Amino acid sequence: MWENFEQNPVTLYPWSNGQEMDTVRLTAASMLGCGDNELALVPSTTVALNDIGEGLVTTGFLRPGDSVLTTDSEHGGGLAVWLHWQAAKVVDRIDTVAMPGPDATLDDLVARFKAALDPSTNGGVSYRVVAVSHVLTTTGLRLPLPEIAELAHAAGALFVVDGAQAPGGIAVNLTATGADAYTVSAHKWLLAPTGSGLLYVRGGALGTMFDGVTAQVVAPVYLDGGYQAYSQSSGTIPVQVFTCTRTHMDLGHHAFLLL
Repeated sequence: MWENFEQNPVTLYPWSNGQEMDTVRLTAASMLGCGDNELALVPSTTVALNDIGEGLVTTGFLRPGDSVLTTDSEHGGGLAVWLHWQAAKVVDRIDTVAMPGPDATLDDLVARFKAALDPSTNGGVSYRVVAVSHVLTTTGLRLPLPEIAELAHAAGALFVVDGAQAPGGIAVNLTATGADAYTVSAHKWLLAPTGSGLLYVRGGALGTMFDGVTAQVVAPVYLDGGYQAYSQSSGTIPVQVFTCTRTHMDLGHHAFLLL
C-alpha cells in the first residue's frame, strides 16, 4: 500500500484530487457519532491533547492563575499538557480526584466529582478545565462522562477527555459524552497502525457551546486551516497509515452495529 501511494503522490495525496484521507474522517465521524467538521486527523492522543492545551491558551480561555481538575489515575501523556502549562505559569494548580477500584458504582463516581467541583466542599477552588480519561489505563474503570460533563459545565469548566483506551474497546458516541474535546489513539483498541489518532472539538469551526454561547475556545495552530486532512497549518500526515486505519474503523463500526 505504501509503495502504491508513493508511486504517484501528486494525485493520491490530499493536496491534489485524492480523497482517501478525508474519507477516513467521514468513516471516523460516522463511527463515533459526530460531524466530520468536528474531527481532525492527528498522530496520537498525546499530540491531540497538546493541541487542545495550546488552543485554550491561544484564545485566552486558559489564563494565568487558572486551575485544572483531573484524576489520580491518568496516563502520563494525558497529564503532560497540563504540567507544561503549569510550568509556563499559566495553570496555577492541578488537583486530582481519587479513583476507586474497577468495581466502583456510578453513584460513588458522581459523588466524588461533585464534591471536587463544589467550592463549598473543595476549599473554594474554581476549575477552568476538567480533564479525565474515558477508560482508565490503570484499572480499566470506565468513567461516566455525561454525568461528569454536566457537573463540569455547571461549575463553568471545559470538559476534556483522553479517549485513548475507549474507541474499539467500547462503543463511543462523542456527542453523547458531553465532552467539549475528546482525543483518540487508533493504534490501541481499533488495532490500527501507530501514528494514527483523532481530535474532536465540539462545534468544530464554530467553536464550543460554552455557558450557552458559541465561542472559539480551542484554537491551536494545527486547526487554523480547518479540519480537513491537509492544510497549510496541519501539514502532511502519512496517507498510508490512515488508509489502513480506515479499514480497522470499518471493521470496528460494523462490529458495534452487530452488538
